Amino acid sequence: MPTFQYEARDKSGNLVTGSMEASDERTIAAQLREAGFWVTAIRRTSRSAPGTHASPLDGLFLRVRLVDLAVFFRELHTMVKAGMSLYRALDVQANNAANPRLRRILREMAPAVLEGKPLSGEMAKFPTVFSPLLIGLVKAGEVGGMLERTLLDAANYLDREIELRRKIHRALIYPAIVCIVAFLVGAFVPVATDVVNGRWIALFVSILTNLIALLPFIAPFVALWLINRMMSPTAGVRKAIDALKLYVPLWGSVARKFALAKFCRALSALYGAGLPLSQSLPLAADACGNAAIGSHVKSIVPHVEKGTKLSDLLRQSPYFTPMVIQMMVTGEETGSLDAVLAHVADHYEAEAEVAVNQMVIVGSVLLFLLVAFFVVLPRLIGFYTGYFHNIFQEAEKIAE
Repeated sequence: MPTFQYEARDKSGNLVTGSMEASDERTIAAQLREAGFWVTAIRRTSRSAPGTHASPLDGLFLRVRLVDLAVFFRELHTMVKAGMSLYRALDVQANNAANPRLRRILREMAPAVLEGKPLSGEMAKFPTVFSPLLIGLVKAGEVGGMLERTLLDAANYLDREIELRRKIHRALIYPAIVCIVAFLVGAFVPVATDVVNGRWIALFVSILTNLIALLPFIAPFVALWLINRMMSPTAGVRKAIDALKLYVPLWGSVARKFALAKFCRALSALYGAGLPLSQSLPLAADACGNAAIGSHVKSIVPHVEKGTKLSDLLRQSPYFTPMVIQMMVTGEETGSLDAVLAHVADHYEAEAEVAVNQMVIVGSVLLFLLVAFFVVLPRLIGFYTGYFHNIFQEAEKIAE
């Protein structure tokens, strides 16, 4: 089907430009007039409109970050709240969005919305950009006639998710620096000494010795990463690995709190937007980031549909703490489950941040001890062994 570029004026006289696919110019003009636009120009293009179709490599090199999505939803909410049509708001965003891939996507979505297609349905065509949770929020707004509110809910949810990830990254910066410094001290300082003295054989032996010394510390993490990457398509393996993460010393408690915080935050946004629990739970389960917790939550959805209270179903769960259950009971009794879940998410985010800080302190000490044991201690032993060996040789010479 050919592509046409058009220019039109809205009811306020503002210029509107875009592109659409249709059989001929008359179809384009009729659709624009039905939408309340005054058509000024329609041109047929020999190819698709610039930027309309994304390159297959966009998913690798042009990511749409959470920050880009948060800005998009917040600006879209502002425009819709000001009375701008959804198509006009998308068209403006398609021309002004900072992310190139997001601009391409919006240029595809805007004409479809102008034709009367739902925004949530167009978002679902780009699952690598728009998560099921975001699509669910927008769909709830379309069905309930409160799209303006759910766009704001989506922006607020993304802002909290961004802040949560930043907290995790900030907490991991210090141990990462410690690892790098420890590696440099343990591996490159002795190597540099061999280079300065021109001892190339000793250099090779030194590098090999350092790698062997660091292998017991690095190998478990590399193995876990490889298993996680290679077996991620298998749901059962993914579930087992995520369940194991929850019981790892130090990190397990942090991972559980972050997962519960994400689950409660997502469920609060979805349920507060008007989606029933039976639809909100699977989406929140996917958003929690842990396959074990997500699988357990999805398994109770049939019982929720039959009318069983969510708090009663989660009471027997090995993943949800008594505090979460009790807060859910309070929310169910007072009819404010979404607000209560938001408070629970705030609580667990704060607790997880404190736990991460404590884990960093303990982990840093353990890391320094490991470096000392595997790298520094053998060199000290070698140094003093050689030192005392020379002393004994000198003593033997004197005795002779």
